[in-house]
Amino acid sequence: MGAARNENVRLLVVDDEPVVCESCSRTFESRGFNVVASTDPFEGLRLATSQDFSMILLDLKMPGLDGIEFLKKLRETDPQVPVIIITGYGSLTSATAAMRLGATDYVNKPFTPVELLEAVSRGLRPAPAVVPIAGATPARSPADSPAPAWRPADADIRFLDDGWARRGEDGSVRVGMFLSADELGRVESVHLPRTGERIYRGIPAAAVALRGGGMRLIPASVSGKVRRANAVLAEGAPVSRLGGLEDLWLAEVEGSEAQSDFGALGSRTVVLANPDPVRGKGQIRLLEQTGCKVRAVCNPEEASSLFSDGVTRALFFDDEAVGGDGPRIIHYFKESHPDCRVVVLACESSSREGGYRESGAFVVSTGPFNQEEAMNTVASVFPREPEHPVLTDKSWASVLPPWVNRVRVADKWGKTVTLMASGEMLERHRGLGYRVIRMLLDAGLPVSVVHGAKDHSLSEVFREHQGSDRVVLLEAADQGKVPGSLTRTVRALPALRGGEADHLIPCLVIQPKLTGPAQFDFDARTVEAIAEQVVKALTA
Repeated sequence: MGAARNENVRLLVVDDEPVVCESCSRTFESRGFNVVASTDPFEGLRLATSQDFSMILLDLKMPGLDGIEFLKKLRETDPQVPVIIITGYGSLTSATAAMRLGATDYVNKPFTPVELLEAVSRGLRPAPAVVPIAGATPARSPADSPAPAWRPADADIRFLDDGWARRGEDGSVRVGMFLSADELGRVESVHLPRTGERIYRGIPAAAVALRGGGMRLIPASVSGKVRRANAVLAEGAPVSRLGGLEDLWLAEVEGSEAQSDFGALGSRTVVLANPDPVRGKGQIRLLEQTGCKVRAVCNPEEASSLFSDGVTRALFFDDEAVGGDGPRIIHYFKESHPDCRVVVLACESSSREGGYRESGAFVVSTGPFNQEEAMNTVASVFPREPEHPVLTDKSWASVLPPWVNRVRVADKWGKTVTLMASGEMLERHRGLGYRVIRMLLDAGLPVSVVHGAKDHSLSEVFREHQGSDRVVLLEAADQGKVPGSLTRTVRALPALRGGEADHLIPCLVIQPKLTGPAQFDFDARTVEAIAEQVVKALTA
């Protein structure tokens, strides 16, 4: 949008934090927008209902009148005006409630000017004019038209624990989740990444709330920018009623990192031994629907040579097709391939179940081998990695404080870079702090640390900025995202002299766990992935 065109756009900002109102006003007024701001929600509601605005930017958490109640009262008089929620207290519940009341979008604090401008631009973007043709059926508006169909580039599906990825014809990558059918039946809600959000391989991209308590974190299988999230999952459709793995996609991701990450993921390769082509075809189809690559043979003897590649994990063996020799065949097969997991597909009336178990079969699946049974069986064959405890090195223990609030390192150009961490985010002998320091030392970089646990003031950041070639901030904030997720943003340091530009400091913001004392005790894979991103920011 050009500044001249923006003169006709009136924005209302309602946020109880003066700094947010000032930041929004400065961002939009410098680009020609007409901005009205209020730190009083009641005054903001009076303005919203008595004047015409092109868009309203509304804080979700305000004293006296929160954003949800504000939106409810606003919709009683104006059901059309676009509203963007801006909040540092977001959650799936509150965001969903806001969307149901007609919110156009929401932006999490801390946000950058670019993120805010993009959200407003999306909300103000007009639909292209449609010229009606006499006698013709009225054309559907773009809002009513379905999004362009996503088509896979091939049948190759790759996995990272519970997460999977598949390339599309348009160059994007779909990322998704894999759960057993039993777990899918207990899903209450799925918290998805949002459009425009950047996700990172190995760091949680989605959270699945299970009935009866508990939450499953799904790692991002690739890194990249989210182009579109799965609206069906976002709207709370019963996951257990969906068709299969392809329906359990979380988001479409674009970017060069997504394409390069794809090759680093693992495949799920299995062998199916079934001489009956009709039965075998149906079993292959069910296994492929779970994301497996299937190699079909007539008998286990033929399958033996396929297990020398170090990739093939399991043998699916059809009991009815081989008859009474099945347990003996499996016994000899397991002698040659003791690490192979053998899944026997048998009918309920099979009398050989006990013999198969004695022969070393991993799973004996009795009854019809349908989609539900296929998903449960594959989940058993490819179990998710256990949540390892927080990484600890007791040899680093000493009388010094366990926490580190600054890590200084000389980068590959000899310049000094300082990581300033807030609070108790970094412990030097365990968890994220230990892994960041260990990675830097393993890379041969000189490292020095400042001990203590504290939140850094603006003046401290400025002094560090004056004494280092570069400063990177590491903060924790409830952004309404998946625990362990990471956001890259910037902090602005005001210039000391008039006419100088503000200094922009790169900042990594981690979503902590929302409950419990150990807010940063994530599993080892998540800690490792976050540490990689921190080190990358320091050595870029």
